[in-house]
Amino acid sequence: MGSNRLRLAENGLIVGIEFIEASWSLISYSVGSATPVTAAQLGLEDTYYDCDCPRLFTVDRFGTYVVWEDTGELVITELATGAVERVSLPPANGPIMGIELGDGVVVIDRYNDWQPLAPLLVDLTTLVATELTGAIAADIA
Repeated sequence: MGSNRLRLAENGLIVGIEFIEASWSLISYSVGSATPVTAAQLGLEDTYYDCDCPRLFTVDRFGTYVVWEDTGELVITELATGAVERVSLPPANGPIMGIELGDGVVVIDRYNDWQPLAPLLVDLTTLVATELTGAIAADIA
């Protein structure tokens, strides 16, 4: 039994994954003013068994959005309204390693055969995913 990828928002909301052998589930705590998030609140099952499950849960800086990857889609849930957006991700050509939320964007780390691929940047306003190449990354910086 354990947990991983715990992410902390400024309001004290923590989200991540809890695992016991072949079962995985959302885990959430609060060390501040926020109420912990439940699987039901996000439209998820309590537990998933040995599957290609929702994973890589993260929360934005302010605790406004919870985001995760689910079978090639990025799922974005606004906690205050319950609004859910799904973004089809370009083929990752391998597993996604991590998801990080920024101010209005999500950055997705990918790899293939243990070699890193260019990360994806998803704009939360347009819901467009763009592969970050050296030139684009320089423009954004």
